[in-house]
Amino acid sequence: MSADYEVSFFLNALGYTGSEAVHSSFDDFRVQKLSPEVGRLFGALNDLVLIASVNCDGIWIPISLLYIPKYEAKTIGVTSLVHPEHRLRTWLELTVPKFFNRDLLKAVNLQEWMGLEILGVFPCPVFWEERPLGLEYENFFSKHFEKMPKLPVFPTVYPYNNPYAQKTFVHCMKVGKPDDKILVMGCGASIEAAALALQFEMEIHATDINPLAIANTKLIADYCGVGDWVKAWVSDGYAEIQSKYDLIILNAPLVSEEDRPEDPNRFDVGGKFLKTVLQGLPNHLQTSGRLILMSRADLSPYIPPQLLSHSLELFNIGTEVGIHELSVVG
Repeated sequence: MSADYEVSFFLNALGYTGSEAVHSSFDDFRVQKLSPEVGRLFGALNDLVLIASVNCDGIWIPISLLYIPKYEAKTIGVTSLVHPEHRLRTWLELTVPKFFNRDLLKAVNLQEWMGLEILGVFPCPVFWEERPLGLEYENFFSKHFEKMPKLPVFPTVYPYNNPYAQKTFVHCMKVGKPDDKILVMGCGASIEAAALALQFEMEIHATDINPLAIANTKLIADYCGVGDWVKAWVSDGYAEIQSKYDLIILNAPLVSEEDRPEDPNRFDVGGKFLKTVLQGLPNHLQTSGRLILMSRADLSPYIPPQLLSHSLELFNIGTEVGIHELSVVG
């Protein structure tokens, strides 16, 4: 797939059409606002994310997202849109600094940013050339590809190259069966959905509250050649899930007693999300269905009486966590 396709895929997920109102414009650069929904995804101050573009022979090429992180308020968040394989990469790399060397806050002249003191840059990159790392992934993908595929990861999306995701991947590939109806819940940048579709050559469902995660999952499925088999959509928990499944896979945010709004992909304050998922599970599992859950090691405070649970693997990665299999009693 081309660099233009990948960038367009990402911009479409942001809802960017190029027709947004221009809030700052030079002869060669312009700045436009994205929707407040995008601002909330990025944790931006005043829900404000800007997209900067450069003029190349009358064509506006997006080069960067700009925002002020709520929790790093003296920095400017930057997401580069210059793809490493872009046909104009060299020209863009020479041109972009000319834009960033200007007085951005003064040039943009937005009331929301007036009076801010910016002391540094907070990078929030698109990992265009990310590839799965580790034996867990290598053992699987080597059966289907000559070399490890390039599977990009979008900003704000839970990535697949971490020990929690890798452990979940191993167990879901062991447990899944060819005749299962399968849902990957809270999919993030889901390798599981694409891998299960590859393994069983059948439709796999995936959901996440983050629309960028849904776009990311679809792009990964395209790269793995299973774009027609992976059906992904936005859902807050079970809100948009109507079916019952033989297998649900969830790499859950870690339960935290402290409020951690700066990283909602990783933390579930007070276990609210975990409780909701487990309490609603009987309505979404078939009689013999299973939930494969990556979560805290001790689930006992969260398991309702209608569920059975046993641990498949416990491990410590700075905190005690485990992979569990849950089913409905009776």
